[in-house]
Amino acid sequence: MWLGLGGMAQAATLTISITNTTVGHPFKALLIAAHGVNDHLFSSGYAATAGLRALAECGEQASLAAELRAANPLVDVVGVESDAGLNKLMPGATIGIG
Repeated sequence: MWLGLGGMAQAATLTISITNTTVGHPFKALLIAAHGVNDHLFSSGYAATAGLRALAECGEQASLAAELRAANPLVDVVGVESDAGLNKLMPGATIGIG
């Protein structure tokens, strides 16, 4: 999930809920990032960064979080733990942050 709050000059407190509406497909490696309007996770036609590949292929969040923070120190990144710390959101389940 990529959450954009571009153009905001004031601090904000958000409550975010994620619901897995799939049938039989758990979500793994959830990462939420608040970022500027010009910060993009990827661009069509370009190779993914090492951090995005690590998240997609291995479920490893730390590399992408570090890339996002290095690109813009104002970025706030949260790795989401669910299902008793297994970092998995089962079908029909909802988790909340905030």
